[in-house]
Amino acid sequence: MFSLAANLGEPFVESRDAIVDHRAFIDAACANFGVASLRQLPDASGRTVQWVEARRAAGDEQAPAPETARRWVQFCESETLRSLSAAKALRSRRANELFTLLNSPTESHDLATPDALVALARKRGAVASRPAAAGTSNAVIAFVPVQNADAFAATMAREFEVIEVTAGEPARVEG
Repeated sequence: MFSLAANLGEPFVESRDAIVDHRAFIDAACANFGVASLRQLPDASGRTVQWVEARRAAGDEQAPAPETARRWVQFCESETLRSLSAAKALRSRRANELFTLLNSPTESHDLATPDALVALARKRGAVASRPAAAGTSNAVIAFVPVQNADAFAATMAREFEVIEVTAGEPARVEG
């Protein structure tokens, strides 16, 4: 597994305002419905859109457009479901299912993502690649078969920063 980026250590601020807006909207929706998470709200997408429409009808000019609200909630829902499915695939060691999930398209989210680098990693041998953090990073995580890892890293390192993601170890207190 590799982390790839055009430039490591540079702030990635292209979607900063959009992320602040998304988080504020989700927090306001949770507060309005009295839940800690929209996952606790049945039909969250539909009910959230109705709430936004009611706010707009009452003259709230700060409320997002209903379709924008729907996209934000659907993006959160789909990424949560994808994460849960990926965790299940990892625990049961179903690599093909994991790679399919990682390569599946993301809901529309209006956030900057390194899509060209994702595609290039796949073209150059990654069995799966995905933005490391949509909107908050220009990095990509790429999964490469072990037998191709050295060649992949060498090829990608000509144009990008490449860091191999290795196995960690349990945390411990040294003293």
